[in-house]
Amino acid sequence: MALPTTPGGPAAEALWMIQMIERDSAVPSAARRRATDLRDLVGTDPDLAWTRLLALAADVTPGLLRHSPVADLARCTGIEGFYERYLEPDVRAYFRTSADYLHHIERSAAPGATLSSELADATPLIPAVHSWMTTWAEIAALTGLEIRRYLDIRPLPPIVILVMQLAELLKAGVTVREPTALDAVPKHLTEWIPGGLRSGGSELIDGDMPRSVVSRMEWRP
Repeated sequence: MALPTTPGGPAAEALWMIQMIERDSAVPSAARRRATDLRDLVGTDPDLAWTRLLALAADVTPGLLRHSPVADLARCTGIEGFYERYLEPDVRAYFRTSADYLHHIERSAAPGATLSSELADATPLIPAVHSWMTTWAEIAALTGLEIRRYLDIRPLPPIVILVMQLAELLKAGVTVREPTALDAVPKHLTEWIPGGLRSGGSELIDGDMPRSVVSRMEWRP
């Protein structure tokens, strides 16, 4: 669930994140205490506090319990995120900016198919830090703007969706869990708070994810 306002500056953001970790009952109690111990450091060296928050997240999140998914999943991003993280490098070389690539997709007769054909063959395709997902059925019929509101995500439409079929997820051994405040640390997601999305939608997160789990791409203006 997103907050109505978010703090600014390294110190304010670090303190905000510590508060979120302290409030999140899904974070192990020992990890919450470690976050509390960083409060004094925020006032003297906020950059070091962030470094230690990142170390805390990296230390704890791999051990959190995950389970097999039960439905098709979807990873949503904006055109900038797709251009920077998921576009095949040889294709990216033809475009100066993400805006140039956007024009290319908008001119395509089948944007989803074009995105699929130009998706990078990388391992992992989706690093753990970016593996925030939702259930595909929840957003399948939504527009880009509706998806942004439903998931409380930062990217503006158009939204690019990596759709992952359950059979491929299970075949690849993908496991998921609900995110915690620790998962928000690497991307400085200070707008995230425990308790889930305001829409009631699902949020799931995994570790590193292979290219093989993406069955197709969808485009939502």
